[in-house]
Amino acid sequence: MFSMTTQAKEDIQRWKHEIAQARNSIRLLTMKIVELRERPMIARDPIQVLTFRSKISEYRSIIRSRERAIADAKKAGEQIIAETLHAKVGGIDLSSVSVMSKDRHIPLKEQAAKTRELFKTLGLKGISVTTPNYSMASSVEVELPKRSDFTVFKDGGFVDRPNDPACLANTAAEKKVEAILAKAFPNHDDRSDIQTDYFDYCWSVR
Repeated sequence: MFSMTTQAKEDIQRWKHEIAQARNSIRLLTMKIVELRERPMIARDPIQVLTFRSKISEYRSIIRSRERAIADAKKAGEQIIAETLHAKVGGIDLSSVSVMSKDRHIPLKEQAAKTRELFKTLGLKGISVTTPNYSMASSVEVELPKRSDFTVFKDGGFVDRPNDPACLANTAAEKKVEAILAKAFPNHDDRSDIQTDYFDYCWSVR
């Protein structure tokens, strides 16, 4: 969903390859252990079985290590993209946002396509725009990369969302994107009247 640096992509591909190699080695060693167990007791080599099990343990450690590295790389990439996007979103003047459609009942796929076009025009990279495929879907889903550098916590270790700077930045970016969409699709928005306010029915911004 989110972009990352070329180096990060290369690292992740290398780690995935190492994981695949380790899993294949575990499979081969497991087959060898089964083969040894099927031999007559007098022909078995318990030392060799222990050696194979030790190697399997090493390969499993490699897999866990590489999986953690992949997760950390993806998290770091999203963090950078989130910070960059939030700064870009915050600097957009709503008066410069063009109207993309005044159709109150625009088809979802067309709405999503125009939203992607809008974000591209505004230079907003890293935002995911999707249309759900379930039958009762009514909204286009807009997902922003999130900051996760939380620093303010409550008792129990939970993030203090109302006071944490990263959470506040995430919320501010979401609200600004909502304002941009309301400007670009004006007939979806009527915050003055709950009966005619159509925005939350057409958009899911998170």
